[in-house]
Amino acid sequence: MTTREVCRWGAAALLPLAALALRLALDPRVSAATPPVTLLVAIALVAWFYGFGPTLVASSIAIPASAWLADTPIGTWPPDVELVLRVASFAAVAGVVLQARRRFVVPPVAGAPSASSIISHELRAPLQAMRSWLDVLGATTDDASAQRAQGALRAAVDRQARLVEDLVEHARIEKGHLEIRSELVDVRDVVQTCVESMWPAAKEEGIEVVAERAPEPAWVHGDVQRLEQVVTVLLSNAIRQSEHGGRVEVRVELDREVHVLVEDEGVGIAPDRLGEIFEAFRQVHDERRAEGLGLGLWIAQRLVHAHGGSVVARSPGPGLGATFDVALPRAPTAPNR
Repeated sequence: MTTREVCRWGAAALLPLAALALRLALDPRVSAATPPVTLLVAIALVAWFYGFGPTLVASSIAIPASAWLADTPIGTWPPDVELVLRVASFAAVAGVVLQARRRFVVPPVAGAPSASSIISHELRAPLQAMRSWLDVLGATTDDASAQRAQGALRAAVDRQARLVEDLVEHARIEKGHLEIRSELVDVRDVVQTCVESMWPAAKEEGIEVVAERAPEPAWVHGDVQRLEQVVTVLLSNAIRQSEHGGRVEVRVELDREVHVLVEDEGVGIAPDRLGEIFEAFRQVHDERRAEGLGLGLWIAQRLVHAHGGSVVARSPGPGLGATFDVALPRAPTAPNR
């Protein structure tokens, strides 16, 4: 470890300790129930100057220190919920600062690992740890408030896990490590599986999903899991961009190629933004509907290209819905039955 690295990690440990000392010096002037502002500021400084890894170290010191300082409870919350709220407050501050830092990060040196691979590597382990502790919390308390808090945190962790998987996929594709295990596949079955898996999410949003099955098999040479990933991305996008009570239609059509068409009646896409729809880290919809990192459609396009196919987006304009058309080379022969 270089001297610079030692200083970086040492500062991450010392800053929350200094913040704790400052808070103790102010103790006669503040209530024990006052939020630990000095510790939160320390976490923000570590996140901004030193990044994700040192922030975990600083948080592991600041969170117990915050609990030790609290001689009086926060309101009437049970102890388990207090702990969850403390962890959530530090995580929220660190998350906001790290996102801001990422927007102004210096471009990587040529030959260095990509930002996607570094971030995804750093995030995977703590996310797994959070999941494990959420399981422990759920098993050790029956309190309704704690259960609600656990449910909210688990949903947030699962969402972050999906973002990490997108980053992992982005890094894998950038490095040319994408693996395609080709076999003879009937695309109709792929579409049916994806529609069934997305049905609960569509129902929750009040969206009707209709699948029109082609009358004859739609054989292609492809990776079943990767093709399911493509269709799931397109379905998820269509559902997210649709209004409550809307309709999403999925069709498989055959000509010289096998086409999978996903149509929605949602917010649509401005004609001058259609060229940006498949760019990495790009959101072409309004912020209320934007979700994730803007990698889903980029990954879907790369997966389709890896199968020798193409994918295009069409839309008459804002408020008029959109259609995504995936075209895959048709297999010359059907399997022997």
